[in-house]
Amino acid sequence: MVNGTLIVQVCNFLIVYFVLKKFLFRPAVDAIVHDKQEVHILYKTLDSCEDRITKTMIEKQDKWKVCQCFFASQSPSLEKYGFFMRKKRAAVKDVTVQISDAKRKKLVDELKNELVKRFDHV
Repeated sequence: MVNGTLIVQVCNFLIVYFVLKKFLFRPAVDAIVHDKQEVHILYKTLDSCEDRITKTMIEKQDKWKVCQCFFASQSPSLEKYGFFMRKKRAAVKDVTVQISDAKRKKLVDELKNELVKRFDHV
């Protein structure tokens, strides 16, 4: 035999379920779907911005190469007007020199004396 309170509880449960589904769950799910769509749009926008940045960087590099070629072609004419370009220096290798302690002390003393002379005039 089914108790009357059980039937009332089932009816209350179904009423609450449908009310919550209509007024709480559907708006929450719609908000989540809307947020996912916005995130997807932002990712598309980000990809297009990255593509434009890449294209711009390539264009700048191409322009820089053109400028370098132009400058290189004009370099001889610059020299006749008195402008001289410095040549690139070769990389300096790290060289350690072995100096005896007596020679090191002599060099340090000479350096101190030279610095004192120069700073006395200042």
